[in-house]
Amino acid sequence: MKKFILIVAVQLLAFCVVAQKYSRNYSGTVKYQKTEQPATIFEFKYPASEIEDGLIAFFKEQGIKPKENKGFYFVSNAKIATESKPHDIYYKVEKDGKDASKVYAILTEVGEDPLTRTSSHTALAVGAGAGLVAAVGPAMDDHDYKVQLTKQEEDIRKAEKKMNGLIDDNNQLLKKKEKLDKDIEQNKLDQKKLQEQLDAKKQAYQEYLKKRNE
Repeated sequence: MKKFILIVAVQLLAFCVVAQKYSRNYSGTVKYQKTEQPATIFEFKYPASEIEDGLIAFFKEQGIKPKENKGFYFVSNAKIATESKPHDIYYKVEKDGKDASKVYAILTEVGEDPLTRTSSHTALAVGAGAGLVAAVGPAMDDHDYKVQLTKQEEDIRKAEKKMNGLIDDNNQLLKKKEKLDKDIEQNKLDQKKLQEQLDAKKQAYQEYLKKRNE
């Protein structure tokens, strides 16, 4: 599996402070295979589905595809920020209200099983966890920006399609109205012509009666 490096530049750190939409990150625990494991927890003001898609896209951009592993996503051999040593990451996303979510991340040494680990999550979180914090926030903001941009573009396309439909309907109605107006005018002409014929017939009838009575 390819290694990847999460590069955190000065601009990225500045963006992280200003723009990221997670309210906080802190140490805690998460249930992993019926055991409580130490984890770094992120709270985001984004729906869980968006965060999950965003993290998958984020890691794919770094050259690796997260794999599902017993309820968690698994990222192997990841180098984070300035850490010289790679780590494995187990993470899961949970809904936390209507438009918020939490990400639970377990950091281990490469190839280390969280259930039999000998390394300290707290120690790893000092370095690798800090890099993860710095990278994930801006990445989710960037993903949300793309999601919202796509939604707005789709809304515009739908509105334009609806507008074009209304314009087409209007054109069809105008054509129908034009035909109806012509039919009305033709009906008036036909009435006039028929009235003239009717008047002529009535006059002929009266003249015929007059002759008969002479």
